[in-house]
Amino acid sequence: MPFYPENATVPTALHTPEFALRPLLATDVDLDYDAVMESQAELRQGSDDGWPSADFTRAQNLADLVRHEREHRERVAFTYTVVSRDQSQCLGCVYIRPLDPLVDLLRTNGNDAAILDGCDAIASFWVRTSRLADGLDRRVLTALLAWFERDWAFQRVVFAAHSKVVHQVENFAAGGLRRLGATAAANGVGKELIYG
Repeated sequence: MPFYPENATVPTALHTPEFALRPLLATDVDLDYDAVMESQAELRQGSDDGWPSADFTRAQNLADLVRHEREHRERVAFTYTVVSRDQSQCLGCVYIRPLDPLVDLLRTNGNDAAILDGCDAIASFWVRTSRLADGLDRRVLTALLAWFERDWAFQRVVFAAHSKVVHQVENFAAGGLRRLGATAAANGVGKELIYG
């Protein structure tokens, strides 16, 4: 079921002098797979299910991209690839999801879901490991904050990060976001932290 207002246009792109965001497509499989495989260890830190596995294949990645593209088209979730300006390299991904599963998880963990009152969506993202040292993740966050405010019909978007992904938690705080709450990770290791 779509969670984005039917009468609102879904933004097609975000352009900065350094990178661009555009909807992730199945045809991006090779660029995306390259970024995922470079960033396996980092991605597994923030994944409750150990994604991507050490033997993650291009075919599995393609299946993920087909799903993301379908969800985007059906407006049930939005996934954007972060690409270099010349589109020759995938630099990461941005995921924008409905809040309902998070609200349910908060309640299951005995937390007050009211922390999400007035919020419409939850966003998470990653950048390829080789770009963490130059602070690309901080610049993506800054761009996303402005983009959600300027171009999206959401009233408010919150961000999620796994407690084990320390650099992202630090970036959220440095970006002026405050911690709203946390849920226990599905695998029992760490927590998913919610910032807004």
